[in-house]
Amino acid sequence: MSLFERLNNKRYNLQEKKKNPLDDFSDYDNLSKEEQKNLKQTKNIVKNQIKQDGDKISSSKRYPDAVSGSKPKRLSPTTTSTGKIQRSVDARVITKKFNQNNPNRPEYVKPDEFKAAETKTKIVNKKQTRPLGQLVKKTKPSKTAISGKLTPGQIDFSKAGELAAKRKARIDTKTGKATQAGVFDFAKNRGGFNRMSQGMSKSDFKKMITSDPKKASQFKNVVSKAKKIASDPTSKAYKEIESKINKSDYAGKISRRGKTAFMNPSQKAAEIARIKAGIDARDAAKGKYKKPKTVLKRTEPGSKFRASKVKGFDVVPTSNPVGKEILKKMDTTGFVPPKPEKLTRFQKMKKVLFDPQRWKIPKKDWDLKPTRFDKAGNVIAQQRRSFKPLGKGFLGISGPVKKGLAMLPTRYKIIGGTALALSNPGIRKAIFGGPKEEPKTYTPYKKPLGFDTGKRNYDKLRYKKDLAKLDPVRYQKEFPKLPKKPPAVKSKPAQYGSYDPKTKKMVQTTKIPKNINKNLP
Repeated sequence: MSLFERLNNKRYNLQEKKKNPLDDFSDYDNLSKEEQKNLKQTKNIVKNQIKQDGDKISSSKRYPDAVSGSKPKRLSPTTTSTGKIQRSVDARVITKKFNQNNPNRPEYVKPDEFKAAETKTKIVNKKQTRPLGQLVKKTKPSKTAISGKLTPGQIDFSKAGELAAKRKARIDTKTGKATQAGVFDFAKNRGGFNRMSQGMSKSDFKKMITSDPKKASQFKNVVSKAKKIASDPTSKAYKEIESKINKSDYAGKISRRGKTAFMNPSQKAAEIARIKAGIDARDAAKGKYKKPKTVLKRTEPGSKFRASKVKGFDVVPTSNPVGKEILKKMDTTGFVPPKPEKLTRFQKMKKVLFDPQRWKIPKKDWDLKPTRFDKAGNVIAQQRRSFKPLGKGFLGISGPVKKGLAMLPTRYKIIGGTALALSNPGIRKAIFGGPKEEPKTYTPYKKPLGFDTGKRNYDKLRYKKDLAKLDPVRYQKEFPKLPKKPPAVKSKPAQYGSYDPKTKKMVQTTKIPKNINKNLP
């Protein structure tokens, strides 16, 4: 066909007008009656919604996306319009509304391609609610996409039938993970079972095996290896295959759609209103009086009712005539169970500290010993305590002492123990401290440190002698010569002056003169 003919055909195609663009959605192959019925219902819903919005489906070929205001219409000056202005609708509006009624189909997938994927899935696995696809990791051309290509993050539904078959054979629908039969199927196909028997019916496969012993042995080896792998879930090969299946595109749980997903807008609104009414009714009932299931009654001899945690009372169900009589006497008009008062930590401590019952001697139930507790920590069984009389036991006073301590509240024991501890000066000093002591003075022990034992070290002398002969330079470094000490200066004796009578002069001498003043008064 020449270029001119192709352009001419294109021009004629553009001039063609369709009455209803929604007819494109009915061009499916081999639709069943039920599918045709569902499609018609979807069309009617879309049409009704468009009419409610006051829209009109655009039939323009040159401006398929035109809406009112985007391209003004030329009207004759004498033409006037008093009716409602109808707007043309963008094709994207129709697509969006179609997708709302078909929530499983992504917008980038062609309707007929998605319908084909659903049909293939239903043929392979009727229980599967939606078709599966492969996650696109790199941009690639695709016939299923409206734009002609799929980008990363989108789904390719071209292999929906194959994925549905693999999911049916290998995945547990409850857990979404691989089964032992699935591992066997994977190992069998990996060995080439499907590749060697591709396109064969069961009868043709049997004929091939019976006629060709070599092929039969190949299939037998593949199946035996697959059975061996699938029989041991702890083996490395089994875990490797299981991991591959669990990471595949056909693994995982398929979430169930709620019942509102199958409702039209009016049904959804009615369901939401019903749920909201139930929530409001429960909120209104909060704080109101509720008929109790049980009431308390004083314990009587031979009572057939269960004993209460409260001492001296039995639990009576309100369904019993006795419980009904007790319930009639109760004032239930405007009764609201009082909420427990929330106290701060300081208020709780104050309440416990100044409670007169906790200071009372003897304390309450001092002669009862709890023996059993429930899960909440409440006492459900008690035992009467007994004490030895005076004169028996350790030193004859152990019984009365224990009895006195049992009658005494715990707070008195704490106060007495604290007072006894504070009477010890060591404990008192450790808690409150005391006067600072002056630091002790010690006389240092003067003794030269080292390993000098006072004896001559012959090994060191020999080492010095040998080192002086072999390495004089090193010897000078290790044993440098110390400078000689200067000779000590002898001090002259003290000189004293004395008078020499012979020469009649003063002379110097070392003799100490006599103290001539010692006899002076």
